Amino acid sequence: MNPILAQLIGYVAVFLISIFFFNFLSNNFLFLFIRAKGSRGKLTLIEIEGIDNITYKLGKITGNELKFKGTNKKKKTILVGKEHVYRKLGVSAITLDEEFNAVRKTDYSVSEKFDAEAYDNLLVRGFTSPQITNNTDRIIILVLLAGILLISIYIAYNLTQLKPLILAIKQSGVVN
Repeated sequence: MNPILAQLIGYVAVFLISIFFFNFLSNNFLFLFIRAKGSRGKLTLIEIEGIDNITYKLGKITGNELKFKGTNKKKKTILVGKEHVYRKLGVSAITLDEEFNAVRKTDYSVSEKFDAEAYDNLLVRGFTSPQITNNTDRIIILVLLAGILLISIYIAYNLTQLKPLILAIKQSGVVN
């Protein structure tokens, strides 16, 4: 093998091993950062601060909702505002706190009385559950339908009673 080619392969191997080692040490920050930077603002870097570690994820902001997959691989939706989003190395970033289960603001204060899991469960239930109407509305509709049915039965019964009378009038010659 050519010594220049062997040296080039060695340098590339050392470079790739050091990149993967840095990515391993930074809890997958490097590759997620590159994906967020390459998305040109469509993806947001999410920094999830736990009690003993920091995990990075990618999410997408649509309107004022942040949608991402959490550390337990379930899809989550959280309401965010301008006070939660900041720039980190040129990409939009949001910090979540697992201890308080809340979104951190840019001044590192935590939104009070916010439960991300309960909110996400409410959103899922609200978007997937059928429309529930009031029981009085159902009763009114049933009564109206029953009334229309009874009136149509009464009219049909009266028409069957009138048929012999109409035939008798026709036979008498009063009406042509």
